[in-house]
Amino acid sequence: MLFFVPCVHAQNLMSAWKNQTDCIGTCYEFKENYSTELSDVSFAYKQENTRSITSSHYTEVSFNNSYIENLNISDSKVEQSSFSSVLISNAVIQNSIFTENKLSYSKWMNAKFENVDMAESELNNTSFGDLSLINVNAEESLFNSANMSLAKISDSKFNDSNFKYAELILAEISMSDFSESEMNNIIFLNAKLDNIQFVDATLTSSDFTNSVMDKISFNESDIEYGRFVKNKITNSTFLDAKLKNTSFAMSNITNVDFTESDLTSSDFSMATLNNVNFTNTKLEYADFTGTKFNNVTINGAKIDNVNDKGAKNSPF
Repeated sequence: MLFFVPCVHAQNLMSAWKNQTDCIGTCYEFKENYSTELSDVSFAYKQENTRSITSSHYTEVSFNNSYIENLNISDSKVEQSSFSSVLISNAVIQNSIFTENKLSYSKWMNAKFENVDMAESELNNTSFGDLSLINVNAEESLFNSANMSLAKISDSKFNDSNFKYAELILAEISMSDFSESEMNNIIFLNAKLDNIQFVDATLTSSDFTNSVMDKISFNESDIEYGRFVKNKITNSTFLDAKLKNTSFAMSNITNVDFTESDLTSSDFSMATLNNVNFTNTKLEYADFTGTKFNNVTINGAKIDNVNDKGAKNSPF
């Protein structure tokens, strides 16, 4: 069996990320000239069967408290406008700039965003039924308490955004970046995550229970009191992460690097660890009851009061 070399693995993971991120976020060349200009107009409290916005520039337009059966936006620029408390049955927004808009407290039953720049938007307490985000830039946006369960997200950027208390239950997310975001108390139950960056993010009290995770970077993030219970975690890194009182109980963890992380009072009970690196980590009072170890490194780790009762091949 080849010995797992954590630092090389971490470098390879970052290299793979860089090689695949040529088109993360919006890579579309947006229109610069529009056939229709509209500003400072209100469509609030209206009921519409179809609202189509094509090759148009809307600024400070209000749709508050409206019901729209079908919303179609393409090759347009809609900015600093308000969709607060709207109810939308079907929405397709593509190849458009959709920045600095307010969508809070709205409900979108079916929504697809593709090649959309929606940076600095507000989606607090917004609920989505069937949501698809493909090549979306949502940096510096607010998704606090948003319900995005069952969302399918790929090739998108959410850097420096807020997802406090948001729900992404059963979400499928790939090739996306949430670095430097505030995501405490977020719920990722039964999610599938692949090639995700959570670097320097705040994920305290987050819940990833029963999720499948591959090629994830939690480097330098704060995940204290987090839950990774019954997870499958592969080819991922938690370098210099804060993981006090975090649970990985009953999880299957393979090719994962925890170098220099703080795992004080963490719970790995009944977990299976294959090719895992705990070099220079803080493991005081960590619980490894019934844990199965295979090729696990603890060089330089602080291991006072570790509990490995009933563990197999324990390095402690």
